[in-house]
Amino acid sequence: MAKYQTYTVKAGDCLSVIAERELGSGSLWRQIQKLNNLTDDRIYAGQVLRIRELPEEKPVDVKTALVTCLSAIEKLPEYQALVKLL
Repeated sequence: MAKYQTYTVKAGDCLSVIAERELGSGSLWRQIQKLNNLTDDRIYAGQVLRIRELPEEKPVDVKTALVTCLSAIEKLPEYQALVKLL
């Protein structure tokens, strides 16, 4: 099931202002309109709008993450200096 970034409409808001604030361009207001199945540009305070679909979260393989981190740490000069001291 898709997850969405949402925005709760405040008094005085319009789709182009929300699009500017949330998507970086007021001209993207139709994207918000379509995502919310709006037939026109009328919105009301308190309405919760979908702004954009969020990327699907993928499970993290902990072992792979740890190996990647350790590999990066071993390359740090501070790590190499510590190894020499031991």
